Amino acid sequence: MPKSPLLTLPIEAQSEIVSYLIHEKPCLYNLALQSRHLSEIVRPLLFRCVCLNQSFGKRTFYLFLRSIIESRLLASLVRELKLEGREAKQKDYDTIELLLTKLDCLKRLKLSGSSNFYQPAAFRHRFLATGAADSLLSVSVDNVDFSSEDLVKYISLPHLESLSSLPYTKTSNLHKVFDSRHLSNSTLRKLEIFRHLSISSLRDLLDCFPNITSVTTYLPGRFRYFEDEREWHRFSEALAPSAISQLSDRTKSKLTDLILVDENVWWASHDESRMDLSRFTSLKRLEVPSLCYFLKDEMTPSKMKDITHLLPSSLESLKVQSQFQ
Repeated sequence: MPKSPLLTLPIEAQSEIVSYLIHEKPCLYNLALQSRHLSEIVRPLLFRCVCLNQSFGKRTFYLFLRSIIESRLLASLVRELKLEGREAKQKDYDTIELLLTKLDCLKRLKLSGSSNFYQPAAFRHRFLATGAADSLLSVSVDNVDFSSEDLVKYISLPHLESLSSLPYTKTSNLHKVFDSRHLSNSTLRKLEIFRHLSISSLRDLLDCFPNITSVTTYLPGRFRYFEDEREWHRFSEALAPSAISQLSDRTKSKLTDLILVDENVWWASHDESRMDLSRFTSLKRLEVPSLCYFLKDEMTPSKMKDITHLLPSSLESLKVQSQFQ
């Protein structure tokens, strides 16, 4: 049988070509079965990202996890873990906790799925008490009922560079929790926190991270909960786009990416100010809702006001998201 052209290339070239199949797991499985040589090339890709999103309780689920737990080689290949929590039994928690303690080279962790899955506090915190968490560079927490104290534990990880959180926390004053712990994380570069904070809370929060360069969050503002669930996201204060200029000078000089989101909310009113980012000297990418620069009756080309003097000279990309059809 003639030798495959792939196998005539240097090992580095073979690995590079195979890496393009990183998201095609069935193709990787089939390729690994062709020969021991190809299996050695494919194996790091097969285990680089482990997704635990299948139904818990299945025999194949436990066999898969056990193969990683009992092999230091396979465990050392895992760089990213995606855990989609579903209905689970104590055996599931025990197995996953054991797996987490074996992943010494884990760099990225994503927690999502059913909030009930993460209710046991011991399960949420036990992994953070081990040395395995110290290697994490990126943590994403999506739709999980974490408290502010939980987030502090993650953000205090020694090498963390990126934190993305859509928390259902029990308190909106995250900055007070951080301040009370004297938190200062000099490694964090990217922060995504999807909740509305007052401008003072946002300013104090960002000041905890002297080297932060990328921020994604909801527009600053205070809101209150209503008895009517249909109105839970109505705001009790006016939208004030100019408030963003109250961020500290250190934050203004460091930020390169700023994304502000304003989805499914109704502000009490608009103070008719406009967002002035001219002093954000390093800002390159900006995404903001249209209300930050244009009022509703200005959303036609003939009525739009010039905003160039409100933008930094360093800006390379601007996206203004229209909130009006």
